[in-house]
Amino acid sequence: MGADLVDGCCPSPRPVDIAFLDRLLVCKFDRWDFNFEGEGLLPSAFRSSGFVLAVDGPQGLAGAPSATMRACEKIGGVAGKSPYDFPRTGIPFGGFVTSSVRLFATLWRSGAYHLHGFPPDPSHQATLIEVYPGKAWHILAKVLKEPPPSAKKQRLAGRLQRQSLLEAAGLRLPSGTTPTHDQLDAALAALIALRFANGECTRSDGVAPFWDESKQVLREGFIIYP
Repeated sequence: MGADLVDGCCPSPRPVDIAFLDRLLVCKFDRWDFNFEGEGLLPSAFRSSGFVLAVDGPQGLAGAPSATMRACEKIGGVAGKSPYDFPRTGIPFGGFVTSSVRLFATLWRSGAYHLHGFPPDPSHQATLIEVYPGKAWHILAKVLKEPPPSAKKQRLAGRLQRQSLLEAAGLRLPSGTTPTHDQLDAALAALIALRFANGECTRSDGVAPFWDESKQVLREGFIIYP
């Protein structure tokens, strides 16, 4: 399952695009009304049958008070930076970072999700991972030996390029229309989740996630790539 997260701090956040991918690579899209409690995000049927949820958004804040971003963000050239303290919601990516970090904290504390890299859970039991489509598209193209997307993802040409990559990876997308760029990012996240479950992914270097009890947030963490 992949989720293309939104800025949940704005007055009327748009619904989050969700992609579900089964082991036959059939992809289905849905939308989720963002809330910081994560209510309604994971269908109950998934809990019993097994799942991995990949979220396009940061899982934690930076680990050192002087840091302006996490180690994995610096290494991966991630657009949205997660400093030591929550960023102001009025700056670019500020509300998005805050929304994602708070959501990850809620999901992890619920006990229903095992975050990758968080002791003492072995990595093969992880059911919650962080992804970054901005870099993952190019890595997927390299894995598939296909041309990387060259057009902006908002343009039709860019959407078609990304759709072609997913289809080259074997995904069976809904027919009849070209998915939006948010749906495509969610589908890529779902593909990474499936590849992760199969032990076929790589992860960024960085600092393993840990819990900051005083601030009630996760800090640092890894990004999973195809």
